[in-house]
Parts: sequence; structure tokens; C-alpha cells
Amino acid sequence: MVFVLTISMMNPPANIAIAKPKNAGANARPMSSLLNKYSVVNTPSIFALMAKVKDIEGASSLLAWDQETYMPPGGLEARSNQTAALDVISHSYLISDEAKSISEKIRNFSGYSNDFQDSMFRLYLREYDKAVKLPENFVLEYSRAKTIAIESWKKAYKESDFRIYEKDLSKVIELKIQEAEYLGYENNRYDALIDLYEPGITVQKLIPIFDKLKNKSIDILNKLKEDEKLDTINDAFLKKSYPSEGQLKFSKLVADKMTFDFFNGRLDLSMHPFTTSFSTKDVRITTRLSDNELRSNIFSTIHELGHGLYEQGIEQELNRTFAADGASYGMHESQSLIWENIIARTHEFWTWGITHLRQIYPGSFNNIYSIDLYNAVNVVRPSLIRIEADELTYNLHIIIRFEIENLLINKKIKPYEIPDYWRNKYREYLGVIPPNDTFGCLQDIHWSHGSFGYFPSYTLGKLYAAMLWAKMNQEIPNLHHEISIGNFGVIRNWLKLKIHRFGKLETPEDLIMDVTGSVLNEEPFINYITKKIQDIYY
Repeated sequence: MVFVLTISMMNPPANIAIAKPKNAGANARPMSSLLNKYSVVNTPSIFALMAKVKDIEGASSLLAWDQETYMPPGGLEARSNQTAALDVISHSYLISDEAKSISEKIRNFSGYSNDFQDSMFRLYLREYDKAVKLPENFVLEYSRAKTIAIESWKKAYKESDFRIYEKDLSKVIELKIQEAEYLGYENNRYDALIDLYEPGITVQKLIPIFDKLKNKSIDILNKLKEDEKLDTINDAFLKKSYPSEGQLKFSKLVADKMTFDFFNGRLDLSMHPFTTSFSTKDVRITTRLSDNELRSNIFSTIHELGHGLYEQGIEQELNRTFAADGASYGMHESQSLIWENIIARTHEFWTWGITHLRQIYPGSFNNIYSIDLYNAVNVVRPSLIRIEADELTYNLHIIIRFEIENLLINKKIKPYEIPDYWRNKYREYLGVIPPNDTFGCLQDIHWSHGSFGYFPSYTLGKLYAAMLWAKMNQEIPNLHHEISIGNFGVIRNWLKLKIHRFGKLETPEDLIMDVTGSVLNEEPFINYITKKIQDIYY
């Protein structure tokens, strides 16, 4: 998960050549020269204003990170006022007379242009147009509501009682509906919120993709049940007690091999794993520990490392601009999911990993081999918890959340109905029923952050990841051998070259086309998961 208020880049420009992938080559212009080229739109003003906004957002993100990790419970009231004040200041810069003047100059600009300038103009206008639609009193109220909802979610989660959270969540939902009305939409109110995370994606575009994924996933799951293949793979050895210091040691080893830069980053603990970034030189990831489920720590850490590498890989010349973000939240999730769900679940990964687990936990893995780990981490088992779901059923978790959000934002169901609706959908799609709210509708913190529209990004990330994995196999020599010896840096370098360094300069639609030659589609993932199920179970 990536915090909504994240990613403000604050480093000085470096003389690194960068261009859109389709234009990269000998004629690529150093970005530092591009930053100073366009006086016709008062370039110093546009970059100065973007820098102010990103710096303030970075400070707000730091407060949010602290709230999730180290803030004492008594700090809530002061923290809600602090974050609200920063959000209002950031908003005020975006709706100022200066910001309006810059937007008018951009709209009237008709001079020389190139891809870099077009991208910066597009990103600036997107942020400006969104900001001027939101009244200041709304921004203040929304910021405070989120901060309060985060704390009530924590209490409700611990006590497994949705009622503790219902009132504060209802307020956030009410404000998200207001926000959608302010932002505007054509067909579906929920579209306005999805667009915040995945530009250009709508409910109408998602439903056919999600229906195919849902139907194919349920078909494969039912076939495994009919053939009595479920529960035929032993993964019990991963559910023994593994001391937390060993879990963290293995996680940090994987982080080193993935080339996460600890001089410019941190790994901490939180209730719900997340990543936030204040610059490419200050990237924070968190993970969580589980006494009797080794996979929980390993895969949540690897997931967040994927986000962290994206943040550290954005070119520093984009710092403090609106391009210092991932191309979209779906593209950001793809960078986590390609590591967590594809690379870290290959046989080759565990050919490397088994040696280190034996060293960290002497005696625990003496009779366990790489093939056992490979099979165990790919077990298909309908489960209650999204972040612990297998690759096959994961999309069903997302589709359930997508359907609930669509109903909530369009006022088709009320917040108090969420627990029952949740249980019914889990029974229908996955054949499991949550025994309580903690294992049901309280398992994710996202709605406390106001992140309605975010969940579809996870499935879009899986689709992007499958497309990138297919391309990576074509372009990286001896890819699977490199994984088997722990040389994950070759993968990180490929992703940085193709995806990370460009930040938000390209739309996700253009970026995936540039890298893979195809538009977003579900077929590569369906082919990938079908083959894996066949390899493991048949």
C-alpha cells in the first residue's frame, strides 16, 4: 500500500539524460536543460509553486507516517489539527492567483513543445483543476475526518467491532461522495474517485475486465475443488513459531538483494504495512510480524519493497514536481506485485531463499527443500485476509471491495450494512465466511484514509505485472538463473530503466504500451495463473 499523501521529492537536479521510452536514445536531452527552457509560461513560477506544494505534502506525509508508527494515542487531537493545517496550506497554494495565472498561460500556450513540457503542463493542470473544485472548508473537514477515522479503525480492529468505527467511517464516506460531486463525472459518481488513482479508468471499463477475472478465477477454484486438489500441498511448516528477529533478518536480506537503499530508506513495523516517501532520499516502508505465519512478514515486506524501489528509482530531476510520483497507483502496485506475487513465488527464488532460512532458523528447514517452499507459497486456499491471499483468489478480494465501494458511493447501501454485505460476498465468491469483523470488513485501513477508488489499483497492478513479467522474460538473459542465485539487481535495473525513472511523465496507458507493445488487458495474467496452477497441482 502507498499512502495517498506521499511522494514529495526534494533533491537538486542531476545531469541525467531522461526521455520518454519511445524517444530515448542519443538525442535524449538532459532534463536539467528542460527545466529552465520555457520562459513563455514563466517556468520558474510553475516549478516554484509545484515545489511548495510537494514540500508541504511531504511534511503532511511525515506526520501520517508517525501516526502509523510511533505517535502515542494521546496525540490524536493535535495531529488532526496539524495535518489539517498543512492540507489547507497546500490547497491554498493550488488555488492562489499565481496558480490561476500559470494555468491560463498554459492553456493559451501555442509555442514550441515537446514530451517533457506537455507532461508537466498536463500534470499541473490536473492538480490545479482538481484543487479549484474543492472548497477550503471541505479540505479542512476531510483532513480531520480521516485522522479521526484512522484511530477509530485501530480500536475497532483490535476489538473486532465494526460499530466502534461506523460513525467515523460514515463521515468519511459522506465527504467522499461530496468530493466526487465537486470533481464531477459523466456516468457514475464512483468514476470521479477511481480517476484520482488511475486516470482514465471508469466503472464501465473495469466491469468487463473484472467479470472475466472473477469468472475465470471461480472456474479454476471450482475445478480444484472438484478434482480434490485443495489441501493436497503441505504448508504447515510455514505456520510454526518463527522468532521475530529471524523474520526481520530475512526481510532485510531480501531488501539488500533487491537493492533497497537503507542509507536513504527505513524499514519499521506498523499494524498495516505501507510505504511512504518524502524524497528519493527518504523512503519509508513498514511491515508486520506474525508469530505463526512466516509468509505474512516475508510477502508484506517484499510488497512494500516493490513500492520503495519505485520511489527510490524516480529520477532526481523530477524532485519537487508533480511528476515525482508513480505513473498511477495501478502502476505502483504492479511494481510491488511483480516482486511479491511473481518473482518471490518462483521455484528459483526459493532455491536461493532456502539456504538463508536454514541459516537463520537452524534445524527448522533441514527436511524442507526448495520445491517444498515453492509449492507451499503457491498454495491455493480460499482465505479471509486479502494480503495473505494466493494469486488465484486475490482478485476476488479486490472485486468484492470494488463492488462495495461502488454501492456505497452511489448510496445503494448504507455503511452499517457493510459487515453483512461483506460476509455474503465472501461466502458467494470464495466459499468462506468471516468469523468476526477483524477477519472481515475491518482488515484494511484504506477507507480510514479516504482511499475509495484505490482497491481496483491492486488488480490493475496484477495485470500490469503479468504483462511486464512476460516482457522481462524476453529481454533479460538467463532471468530465472539470476533469480536462483539471488541476483535480483538485474530485475530492479530493468524496472528502473523501463518504469521507475520516468515517474509520472507518461500516463499508465502510454507507459505500458511503450514497454510491452500492448494495451492493458487481462489475458497475460490469466495465461500466467492458469499455467502456474497446472504446474503445481496437476
